Amino acid sequence: MGDFKEAKTFFKDILKDYPDNKTAQLCLGRATGLSGNPDEATAIFEGLLEQYPQDFEIKLNYAESLLWNKKYIDAKSYYQGLLKENDQSFPAVLGYANTLSNLKEYPQAQDYINRALVIDPWQS
Repeated sequence: MGDFKEAKTFFKDILKDYPDNKTAQLCLGRATGLSGNPDEATAIFEGLLEQYPQDFEIKLNYAESLLWNKKYIDAKSYYQGLLKENDQSFPAVLGYANTLSNLKEYPQAQDYINRALVIDPWQS
């Protein structure tokens, strides 16, 4: 397992020299959320979405941050929008399955797990 607090420090340092680096900002958001600060991570991704509203990768990370925050109802509707945008995205389909599972909607969650495995059978 990674040291997300150390990663958070690393990406903050990178952003001092390259404040507009989208990849470093995205990585900072992930490191922040995975180190136990999901509210702060969601705020980072919200800021990125303001800058890059069409960036699907940022949208996926924002959706995942909703799960870190246990905002499952919000995540469900957000993932539904992502699936309308790209229903062949493995991370979007699996993230939606994870959301449904957290909402205890197990038959639907299993259906989306199966869909994800059709998209990328190498993930099993």
